Amino acid sequence: MLSHFLQLNADYALRAMERNGLHIDRARLRGVISKAEANKSRCKDQLGRYGVVPGKPGVKKAEAAQFNRIEQEAGISLPRTPKGAYSTRADALKDYCDYPFIEALLGYKKAEKLLQSMTKLDTESGRIFPRYQVLVNTGRTSSSSPNIQNLPREGGVRECIIPAPGHVFFNADYSGLEMCTLAQTCVDRYGRSEIANKINAGIDLHRFGASQILGIPEEQVDDESRRKMKAVNFGFPGGLQPRALVEYAKATYGVHMTEEEAQLMRSRWLELFPEMQFYLAECDDLEAVCRWLNPLAFPFAMIPDTAAKILFRIASGATESRDGKPYSKKVLTWAWRVFGEIAVSQTQKRKVAQREGGREILGLLRALHTVALPSGRIRSRCRYTQAMNTPFQGLAADGCKLALYRLVKAGFRVTTFVHDEVLVELPLADDYQRPADRIERIMVDSMREFCPDVRISVDYSISERWSKYAEKVEGSAGHLICWRPSDG
Repeated sequence: MLSHFLQLNADYALRAMERNGLHIDRARLRGVISKAEANKSRCKDQLGRYGVVPGKPGVKKAEAAQFNRIEQEAGISLPRTPKGAYSTRADALKDYCDYPFIEALLGYKKAEKLLQSMTKLDTESGRIFPRYQVLVNTGRTSSSSPNIQNLPREGGVRECIIPAPGHVFFNADYSGLEMCTLAQTCVDRYGRSEIANKINAGIDLHRFGASQILGIPEEQVDDESRRKMKAVNFGFPGGLQPRALVEYAKATYGVHMTEEEAQLMRSRWLELFPEMQFYLAECDDLEAVCRWLNPLAFPFAMIPDTAAKILFRIASGATESRDGKPYSKKVLTWAWRVFGEIAVSQTQKRKVAQREGGREILGLLRALHTVALPSGRIRSRCRYTQAMNTPFQGLAADGCKLALYRLVKAGFRVTTFVHDEVLVELPLADDYQRPADRIERIMVDSMREFCPDVRISVDYSISERWSKYAEKVEGSAGHLICWRPSDG
C-alpha cells in the first residue's frame, strides 16, 4: 500500500491554494525594499574600504585576505568550510560581528537575500500565485515562484503579505508536532514512550528536559537552557552525534555548547527517554545492506552479514580481507557489479567502472535504508540521518497534508501552507471563535489518525497581516479578536 490517495488529495488542496493566491501590501513592501537597499549600499561601501567589491572578479581572494588579516591581528581562527576555505555563512560568522569587516559582509549578504525575496513579491497586480509541489523526498511539499515556504522570518518580509480586502488571517500551526510524531512512532514500535507520557500530561518537554539535565527547578530554566534542550530533543532523534549537535545548536538555535557538554546531555537525555535507546539502535548501515542483498546472487555460500562486511571493505578500496588474504576475482567482480547496480550519479558510475573505492562508493552502501510509514508511504535509498528523521518527520508531513485537504474541502479559503502551518482567510467579524474551533478540530482530528496515542494541540491567532509575532487575543467579552502589533 502506498499513500497515493493522500498525495492526490493534498495536490487537490494545493491547486486550490494556487488559485486563491496572496495579496501584497505594496506600500509597505516598497518601504522594506528601500530600507534593504540602503543597508546593502551602506555595507557595500564599507566593504569597498577593505578592497572587497561584491560581484567583481577576485572578490573571494579579497575576502580571504581580510579574514587572514583578522586572524593575524586578533590571534584567532575563523571558521572554515570542509574544503579549507574561509566560511562566509551567517551562522558560522555571527559570533565575530565585532570585527567591522565581518559585520559589513554579513550585513550585505542579509540585505541581498531580503531583496531577492522581496523582488519576487513585488508585482503590478499586488498579488502573487505561488506554485506548490505535492511531494519531495522528505514527504513534505515545496513551493516556488516565489518560494513562500522559505521567506525570511526577520526583516519585515512576511508582514508585507496581507489577506484579501474584508478579511483577516487565521494563522494556525501544530504545537511541537514532530515530538508528537516521534512519540507515536515509539509507541507503535515499542509499546510505550516516556516522551508520549510527558506530552499527554501537558508538560513542556524542552523545559522539563533542561530542568532534569541541569538539576534545577523548571521555573529556573532560562531561555538559553530551553533552546539548548530544543536542539537536543530535535537533534539526537535525527541521528546527530555530539560533535554535529554542537554545530546544529549554534546554527539553528543560536546557543553554544562544548562537545563534552553535548555528550553529557545525550547520556542524560537517553536516561530520561529510554525508548530512544531502542530507536537509535534500529538504524544500522550493515543491517540495511544485509536486507537489501539478494543471497541467490552471492558468488559462493555465505551469510548476508559476511557478504555485507566484504562489500564495505571493497567499497573502501581494499582488495584483501582483514587477515591479509586477497579477495578472489569472482568476489571482486560480484562486489563491483553490486556497486554498479546502485550507482546513480555519473561520478559514482565512473568510479565503479574504474573500480576506485573510497567515500563515493561507501556512500552507496550507506544509502540503502528503507523507511515504511503508517500512512502507507515508503521512502527508500535513505542515508542514516534520513532514515532516522523520516519516521517522525514524514509522519508529521502526511498528517498535515490530510488536515490541509480537509480544511479546503470544508470550504475554508487556505492561502498558505508551510509544512505544519496554515494561513486561512476569514471574513471580518466581531468574534472568530466559531471558525477557530472548527479549524482547530479539523487539524487535531486529522493528525490523530496518524497519532492516536499522543495529545495533539494547535496554536492559532487572528491578524491583519502574516507575522510570527501574532498572538491569540481575547476581547473584554471573551471573544476571539484580531491581534495588532504594538506600533498599530
